Amino acid sequence: MLRYPNPIYSNSLKKKIKQINKTQARKLYEAGETVYLLPCLCRVDGIWVSPYPIDKEHAVWWGDSFDSDVLSFTNYNCCSELGKYPIFFKEIK
Repeated sequence: MLRYPNPIYSNSLKKKIKQINKTQARKLYEAGETVYLLPCLCRVDGIWVSPYPIDKEHAVWWGDSFDSDVLSFTNYNCCSELGKYPIFFKEIK
């Protein structure tokens, strides 16, 4: 079940985004599109945490995969207070 089933305008990103599941996020990432990650208990327009963009073109390490980028995000940004796993968003054009 999605926490945000309807499209949302993110003030921090200045874009309209929609929550998607991990399978859809993986397909978009592999197609070269930007996917946004956010810890599951955080608000989209929270002051302290905003959706983090990942894509193949701007991967931290050359040859990074979707799973390694998500794992890195999870290890550094997800905890019991913010949420133990990320949720995924795509931009609505």
